[in-house]
Amino acid sequence: MSSISSSNYSRTTSMQSSNQLMYQLRKIQTELADAQNAITTGKQVNKPSDSPSLTSAILLVNQQMESRNQHELNLDYISTMLNNVDQAMADVSTIAIESHSLALSQIGITSDEGTRQAEAAVVDAKISGLLDIVNRKVLDIGLFNGNGNGGEQPFIEDLGGIRYVGATTNLVSETGLTNPVAYNSNGAEAFNALGYVRSAMDLNPSATAQTRLVDVDGATGQGVRLGTLQLDVNGTLATVNLSNARTMDDVALRIQNAMDAIDPTAGQIAISDQGFNLTAFAGQNVSLSDFPGGVVASDLGIDLAASNNQTVNGADVQVNLTMMTSLTALGSGTDWNSGLKITQGQITKIADFSTAQTVQDLMNVIDGLHLGLRMQINDQGTGLDMITEISGINLSIGENAGGTTATDLGLRTFSNSSVLANFNNGIGVGRSEGEDDIAMGLHDGSTFNINLDGAATIDDVIAAFTQAATVAGLTLGQPGDLSSDLNIGFNADGNGLRIEDNTIGTEDFKVQSLNQSLAAVDLGIAVNAGNQSEIVGEDTAPVEVDSIFTHLINLKEKLLQNDSRGISVAASKIDGDSDSVTRVRATIGVRTQRAQEALDRSTELGISETSLLSELQGGDLTELILKFQNLQFQLQASLSVGAQNLQLSLLDFLA
Repeated sequence: MSSISSSNYSRTTSMQSSNQLMYQLRKIQTELADAQNAITTGKQVNKPSDSPSLTSAILLVNQQMESRNQHELNLDYISTMLNNVDQAMADVSTIAIESHSLALSQIGITSDEGTRQAEAAVVDAKISGLLDIVNRKVLDIGLFNGNGNGGEQPFIEDLGGIRYVGATTNLVSETGLTNPVAYNSNGAEAFNALGYVRSAMDLNPSATAQTRLVDVDGATGQGVRLGTLQLDVNGTLATVNLSNARTMDDVALRIQNAMDAIDPTAGQIAISDQGFNLTAFAGQNVSLSDFPGGVVASDLGIDLAASNNQTVNGADVQVNLTMMTSLTALGSGTDWNSGLKITQGQITKIADFSTAQTVQDLMNVIDGLHLGLRMQINDQGTGLDMITEISGINLSIGENAGGTTATDLGLRTFSNSSVLANFNNGIGVGRSEGEDDIAMGLHDGSTFNINLDGAATIDDVIAAFTQAATVAGLTLGQPGDLSSDLNIGFNADGNGLRIEDNTIGTEDFKVQSLNQSLAAVDLGIAVNAGNQSEIVGEDTAPVEVDSIFTHLINLKEKLLQNDSRGISVAASKIDGDSDSVTRVRATIGVRTQRAQEALDRSTELGISETSLLSELQGGDLTELILKFQNLQFQLQASLSVGAQNLQLSLLDFLA
């Protein structure tokens, strides 16, 4: 017998019931898919809505893992690069060892001019091989280019030598360590490819209104730590805010304005060559001081008090030299008009500073000579150094046409302070210990001998000449002095010693070596001037880059010149290069080890992070399967109930 279903007597429509059923089915199917995915992957949390409370922790771990993966890629690359650098240095070491052995074989009676000529060709080939090694690249990155000039070769042939045009700092990569790791080297670090003429001259720039406070060391040597200070005018106090002052003029203007605001007739703060000075006008008392705990007045050297027409000078704020320092701030005694006479290898040029206005202009003039030279401010910020980038040739910096520019800047390469041991490319000045080294004869027949025992500098040499001449009853003066018997000093043009004979007679004016000493030759003054009255010495103290390229080029030249003494010195220098390469390889090894240790630590941390992430995202497999089964039962139940609820009966069609 037929029956009438009574399962759908609610007041909801069939459409609404259908929609509710479809929503429930979609929800259960979605949860089923998520449960199935969780069982398959072992991850219960795959999107933020799965577990809002764990989302931030999961995202943080994921972020750390992504960073660590990139760091590990960087560390792999660093290790590859450093291994290539080390291999290149090993190849350089081989060349140095072989060249040293070759040089030793050419010292003594077993070699002659012919064999030395032949070995010079071998050394030339080694120089070419070395040039190939130092210009090696990996993935278009120069192993010895530092972080400079892109993919260009860092070492090039120029002016008869080898020029380094790379940087002095290395490429570095972020690895997650406290400090980035350098993954290549540079010519200065690996091969000492730059030479320096370091000036000991403190140019002592004057303070000006435009002097920036960041460019001074301050009266306390700790820079200028800005803040507020206290102004006292006849007992009336005011606070002067210098927290955003930028120049010396800012300081002076703010203090003066504060002073004038109290009493326009109180006094004056002014900028001096060394810093500031404070003046109190007639009948006035003015002082500047720090507040408790403050330092700005001390740093500026203006913790001062003045009264009744008194001017008090502040402490020296120690202005540093900068590229924008005006040459007028370097004192009126410097000769900027004569310039420098520079000989680099076989080329001589004049550095004309006559139109220069700033230190930057001086640098531009040097760059414009195209001699492989550059000028820079020294590390102390007090003077100027000259840098030569070319190995294998000599650099001489002297005076031009009687000027004093080189001396004023402390850049003359042959000067009173020149060290004798550095003469003749490291050969030094040969002497006969315990015996006289030099004999001098003058026109009037006067003679005397000079002993250079203990002499270390040119100043010592001149002192020895002076002492010997004085004992001989002669009067001495500087070149150009006509009232003395004998003058000794420096050439007014270029470099070298200059000796003048003012005596009258028919004897030759001459300087000769004694007792097999080489001092006169090595000093560049072994000359018989005959009836002439001056000996213009040679510059035997040029500067050279102390690099393996220089030493190999010197070895080649000494072999060609059949110079046993020079070959011996070159051999010693190349032996030192082997030691230097070993030290550099040790440095590279430390970097490689640091990168490898960081990679090992990163791998271990990566395992821990993976485990933590799995723990945060994962779930118990049994629990996940039970959940999946429950969802299946829910789906079946929903389908069954839905099918029953949606059955049509006669009642559905009655009005």
